[in-house]
Amino acid sequence: MDSNAKTFSTDASDEPAVYSPWLAICPGPLRTLILYACGIRVVRFLFVSTVSTLVDYAILFILNACLAGWAFLAVVASDVHRMFGISVNSLTIATFLAVAAGYLIGTLVNFVMARRIVFHPSGYHTHIEFVLVAIVAAVGFALTEWITLALNTHQHWNLLLAKTAAVVIVFFWNFFARRLLIYRTTEVASSEQ
Repeated sequence: MDSNAKTFSTDASDEPAVYSPWLAICPGPLRTLILYACGIRVVRFLFVSTVSTLVDYAILFILNACLAGWAFLAVVASDVHRMFGISVNSLTIATFLAVAAGYLIGTLVNFVMARRIVFHPSGYHTHIEFVLVAIVAAVGFALTEWITLALNTHQHWNLLLAKTAAVVIVFFWNFFARRLLIYRTTEVASSEQ
């Protein structure tokens, strides 16, 4: 095998000798800078997050378009106003549901891919690991909802721009929370071997 060939590996070590194919398009010095400045795991997590975000956005826009015209959302909006005194319209509820569905499905895609490409196994059973990731994702979801709705509804940002601002902030929350809280013990153990 050619020693200069860049191959994909599911090995989650921080060794800069392991490249993903999408990094191969970067010029050598830029690739080296990215790998050493950010660490290979952040770059891999960026790739995984990009794929899961594309899934998230697709669901967001498809559902937002489909739900916006549904009459039952006007009933839900009036019930929310009657029960909680919060004035919302059916468009806000459609946006909330679309953001929620997109984020949840994107999180599932992210979990499956990150387990294979980014992180060492956590040492927990898969279902326990998923629950821990779901807790981190729930905080990320709350941040995503709050940021997206606040910027879109109150600041009148375009939905895409509001969602993008939320995605950037939540990306860092998800990576560092998972790396430091869930996958930390296995990384310490693997570095001692």
